[in-house]
Amino acid sequence: MDKHRDRYVTPTWQLAGRRWLTPAIAFLALMTFGCGLSGFIEQYSATLERQRAQAVEDAESTGNPPASVEADWTIPFYKAIQLFLLDSGTDDDTDHPTNWLLSIARVSAALLFLIVSFAVISRVLKGVRELPRIARQTDHVVICGLGRIGRQLLDDLHDAGRIHKVVVIDNSSDEARRKHVRSLGAAVLVGDATEPDILREARIQRASEVFAVTGCDGANLEIAAEVNLLLHKHGRQKQPLKFYGHIVDVSLAGTLRSYCADLHDSKLMRAHIFNVPKTAATRLVVKDIWPFAPKREDEVAHFVMVGFGAMAQTVTLQLAQLGHFKNRKRSRFTIAGQNIKKQANDFLHRFPRFTQWKEDQLGVSTFSTEQDSWETSGSIPPEDVLLPDDVKTDSPNAVQYVCNAKFDDLPSGRCDERFVRRLAADLSPEHVKPVIFVCGEQDRENFEAAVELRDQLNNFGCKEVPIFVWLPHQPALADSLLRNQDRGGGLIIPFGKCAEAATYDEITNPLRELIGQKIHEDYCRLHPGLEPWDAVGDDFQESSRVAADHMQIKLATSNYRIVRRGDATGQRIKKIHPDSNPGAKKRLAQMEHNRFVAERLLSGWRYEDKAPTDEKVAEQKSRKLNSTLVPWDLLEEEKKKDFEQVETVLQGCLNIDGFRVEQCPIDNEESTRTNANEPGASSL
Repeated sequence: MDKHRDRYVTPTWQLAGRRWLTPAIAFLALMTFGCGLSGFIEQYSATLERQRAQAVEDAESTGNPPASVEADWTIPFYKAIQLFLLDSGTDDDTDHPTNWLLSIARVSAALLFLIVSFAVISRVLKGVRELPRIARQTDHVVICGLGRIGRQLLDDLHDAGRIHKVVVIDNSSDEARRKHVRSLGAAVLVGDATEPDILREARIQRASEVFAVTGCDGANLEIAAEVNLLLHKHGRQKQPLKFYGHIVDVSLAGTLRSYCADLHDSKLMRAHIFNVPKTAATRLVVKDIWPFAPKREDEVAHFVMVGFGAMAQTVTLQLAQLGHFKNRKRSRFTIAGQNIKKQANDFLHRFPRFTQWKEDQLGVSTFSTEQDSWETSGSIPPEDVLLPDDVKTDSPNAVQYVCNAKFDDLPSGRCDERFVRRLAADLSPEHVKPVIFVCGEQDRENFEAAVELRDQLNNFGCKEVPIFVWLPHQPALADSLLRNQDRGGGLIIPFGKCAEAATYDEITNPLRELIGQKIHEDYCRLHPGLEPWDAVGDDFQESSRVAADHMQIKLATSNYRIVRRGDATGQRIKKIHPDSNPGAKKRLAQMEHNRFVAERLLSGWRYEDKAPTDEKVAEQKSRKLNSTLVPWDLLEEEKKKDFEQVETVLQGCLNIDGFRVEQCPIDNEESTRTNANEPGASSL
C-alpha cells in the first residue's frame, strides 16, 4: 500500500523542461529586447544620416537652408517593445535597412512566442481534458485535498480497483502530485473545494462518497456546508450521500459529532466526523501496547509522556480511558514537557477527575501501592482526597479519580539528566511495567528525543523500556526504525502512520462503530424499552464505541484478536465459551467496570446515591449522575450488567461483516507467572 505514497516519478525530459522553462523564457526575452533595441538604434541612426544627406541635397538644389532633422530616440525603444507582439520590422526598405541584430531579435521573439503559447495552452488543456470524463461520473468518490490522508485514500482505492471512479479536487501548486494522481487513473480538478462551482463540476450530487481532508478544519466544515446546500438545491435520486470530514482538533471533532448526528435524519446526506490522531491513539492503546501491559495482579502500568501537546494529551486520555488490563489497577503517569504547569492546569480543568490535584499541587508527589488500587477509593475519607472541593463528592464509597499522575518540567524541552534520574527511580521497581511515549510536534525532534532517552535510561540501569515515538509525517523514518531494532536497550517503536490510522476501511467502516452499535442493540434486547441506536444521544453512542474499543484488550486478555478478513492469518474462532472459566469471566467483568468508571469520570459524570424511582434515576442520568461509580466490591445487582457487557462484547464480535476472531499464541511469560489464586486466568 505504501508503494505509491510520496513517490512522484516524472520523466527526465519533463523535469528538464520544468527546470529550464523559466530561464529559457527570461533569456529569450532579454535577447529579443536587447538585440532588438540595439538593432533598431543602428537602423534608426542610418535612417537619420540618410535624411540629413537628403536635406542637404534638397537645399543645394533649391538654394534654401537645409531643413533640420530632429532625432526621436523613443522610436527604436517603441519598436523593440513591439517585437514581443511580432509586429516590428515589417517596414524594411532602403530607408529602414535590416541588420544582423534585428535578425537575431526577430528569431528569438518568434521562439519566445511559441514557447509561452505552448506552456499556456498545455496548462489550460490539463484542466479541460478532465471535464468530459468527470461529466460522465456517477456513484464516484470525491476526495477534497491531496495531503497525507488524501493520498492514503487514493492508494487504498487504487489497490481496491476503484481508482477510475475517483475525482480529486486539489488547490495546491504541486503539479507533480497531480500528475501522479492522473497516472494512477483518477481524475483531477484544480480549484478550491469550498467553491460551489468546483463542487458542481465534480458532480457532487451524483457521487456516492465525499472525503473532506484538506488539512484545514474550517475548509472541511465549509465543504460540508456547501455540499449540503448543493444537495438541497439540486436534489438526489439515490441513497444519501456519505460525507466524511476530517477535523484535526480532537476536542472540536468530539463536539461536532453530535451536530453531524442531526444530518442522519436527512434523506440527502449522512455526515461522519473522524479524527486521525485519536484513531492513531486508540489503535496504539488497544493493539500495540498489549505486549508491554501488566499481566499479573501485583504489577502496575506506568506511562511516561514526553511532551504534552495535542497528540500527547489525546494519547493520555485514551490510556486513561482504555488502559485497563488484567492487573485491574489504576495506571501511573509521569507527564513532562515545556511549560508543563500551564499545560497541566488547562488539562486538569478540562478533565478534573483524571488524577488527584489541587490548584497549588498539580498531580501526586509520589506513587504508592495503596493508591494503585481502585478499592482504596472507598476506604479513604473524602476530605483526604486531593481534589478541589467543587469536584470531589462527599460519599466515602465513590471513586473520585481515574489515574495517579505526576507532572514534571523539561526546561529545555529535551530529556536532561536530572529528569531521567527521577524517571529511572520511578520505573525501576520490579512490579512496575513502564511504557514511554514521545509525542512532540516535529518528527525529527521526536526521533532524537526517543534515542537520547533510551541511551540515558540505559546509563541509569533502566533497560528494555519500550519507547513509542509519534512519527506521522515521515513513514520512511518509521520503517527504518522497525528494521533496526537490534541495538541494545529498549525498543523504539513508531506509531501514527496514515497507512494504519487513515485507511479507507478505517474511516468508512470502523470496527468501533459496528461493535458499538451491536453492543447497544444486544443491550436493548436484554432491557426492553430502551431507545434504538439512532435515537439515543451521541454521549451514549460514544460510550458504546469506547466499550467496543476496549473489546480488543478483553480479547487479548484471553489470547484472541479480531482482524479484518484480509489481514487474517490464524484459524477463525466460531464460538467463545466464557462460562467454562468463571474466574476469567469475573476478571473481565472487573476490567469492564473499571473502564466504565474511568470513561464516565473523564466525561464529566459524578457519583450520587441511587434515586428511589425510575423517573428520578432517569433525571440523574440526564444530569450525568450515576450511583455505580464505586469500586467493584461495593456493587450489588449492577455486577450483572458488567457480566452481560462482557458476554455481549465477546460474542457480538464473532458476527461482524468483514472481520473475524482468531486465536493468538499464548503469552508464555504470562502463563508462567499468572496468579495461582485465580484459576484459568490465561484464557477463557
